[in-house]
Amino acid sequence: MEINNTKVDVYINEIKMIRPGSKFGKGEHNLNVDWSIEYTQKEDKTTEYICTLKTMGEIPIKYAIRGFLDCENREEDLEKRYNQISPQILDKCMKAMVNILNATKNTKINIKTVPEVYLSCVPGKL
Repeated sequence: MEINNTKVDVYINEIKMIRPGSKFGKGEHNLNVDWSIEYTQKEDKTTEYICTLKTMGEIPIKYAIRGFLDCENREEDLEKRYNQISPQILDKCMKAMVNILNATKNTKINIKTVPEVYLSCVPGKL
């Protein structure tokens, strides 16, 4: 991402999600999200962040991403630009959460009955 001509790399180290059980299924869901981003400046001049999302209402989800920011100009004070960085991190986290929810949604599979002829076969003999 680029903030006022300063290149900032956003890395993700860890994703944690607690999703609802079998209630979450097909259809559209209205997600009211409470979110926060906490920043911590490290000794190597990288900035660690934790973005936490918590949905309220019909589908309670707790979701967090921990990562770090690395600025091409290590002397750049990112703390003064958190108001510019936070919306982009939030957008990235929301998209990742939706993708993970879609990938882990409940699905049904049909298992066909195996014909008796296959059950009685001895391996190597038909």
